[in-house]
Amino acid sequence: MESILENQRSAHEERERIVDSITKEFLAEKRTHKARINSDQRVKKLLERYEKLTEELEVAYKDENNGRSAELEAIAGPNEFAEFYSRLKSLKDAHRKNPDEVATPLSMEYQQMNEILEDPDRVEQEMIRFTDEEGYGRFLDLHVLYDAYINLKGIKANERPSDARDPHVRCAR
Repeated sequence: MESILENQRSAHEERERIVDSITKEFLAEKRTHKARINSDQRVKKLLERYEKLTEELEVAYKDENNGRSAELEAIAGPNEFAEFYSRLKSLKDAHRKNPDEVATPLSMEYQQMNEILEDPDRVEQEMIRFTDEEGYGRFLDLHVLYDAYINLKGIKANERPSDARDPHVRCAR
């Protein structure tokens, strides 16, 4: 059984690491357009994770099921040593059952991410899919929207502008 307070502490730690990673991401030098696009995508994913953790913390702090309050009372109650030793026993039992389980600390995960950022010779992987016409985000491909516009039902061909670049052509209303 994981402690509600430990989950909250872990969420706060991860939020701090996310802020640190976002800061390092903004400060990292981006030499190519692809590196800038990928950086923006990494920041977006980090922000989404930050928002999710914030929502989880908000639910935990509201304490609608009184689990957090009960845990605080158990820790600070008259039998705090009995509670401590019962939790220690459950931890020892968990480690005895799974002796070969390797836990990767949260710090290692974010440290690896930051080391990749600091490597100037890294090869940027594709993080987002663009069409060939978009040139990895340099241009906007409107072919699909144009095809949908051309194939609209109920609009006659003479009601559409024949050339959008000609300022003298107006759409009939």
